[in-house]
Amino acid sequence: MTRTMLAAAVLLMVCGTASAQDPYVYPRQISVTGTGTAWSEPDMATITFGVDVTGYSAAEAVDEASGMMRGARDAAVREGVDSDDIATSSYSLWTEYEYDEYTYEYTDVLLYHVSDYATLKLYDTESVGEVLAALVEGGANYISSVSFAISDRAALYDEARIMAVEDAQNRAGQLASATGVTLGEPTMISEYSYDYYDPYYGYGAMSASISTGEYAGGGMAPPAITPAEMSVQTSVTITYGIE
Repeated sequence: MTRTMLAAAVLLMVCGTASAQDPYVYPRQISVTGTGTAWSEPDMATITFGVDVTGYSAAEAVDEASGMMRGARDAAVREGVDSDDIATSSYSLWTEYEYDEYTYEYTDVLLYHVSDYATLKLYDTESVGEVLAALVEGGANYISSVSFAISDRAALYDEARIMAVEDAQNRAGQLASATGVTLGEPTMISEYSYDYYDPYYGYGAMSASISTGEYAGGGMAPPAITPAEMSVQTSVTITYGIE
């Protein structure tokens, strides 16, 4: 056998031995995911309200909308809403030609539309109905939404996280017992948190012209608004070694 052929044979033997060996031994482990959900009553409401006004001149429409909106804002403040918690959300001015309902044709008369919307935050959820009534009486002719939320969810997440870890530990213990192995120390922990609830939303085109409830003194009766209980959820994945 020549020297070249001998070297090739040795090289093939080395390569064959290396390929037969397993380069990585997978660790024995158990991975589980636990979940925790914490519930609480909402402590904040957000109301979107505004005015829609139509006039025969831009100045007329703008002035009327400004007056109505100012009255609505002032009424909300009198109900205990902080003026700093009221902010403009949208404002628009647009035009169209007046439509004649008798001839079914548009005329050459130009109409000006002003829409002025704002949002307010209310930290007394029990007074939502009173604030809505005050907004309408003050001048708002449009309430687009009422939503509830939990202003600070940190404590809820802490509670849910502890529940999730306990759930994961219980799951891992059951799996180990069922398979006859012994759990070791955790080797990896990960968390995923999110808002699990569907906030209560009350939608409607609520206006003074369509409101029917009234106080004995002539004012608008506050609508009954009841928020739903809300929650947050956390998932924790823990990987344990097997002894």
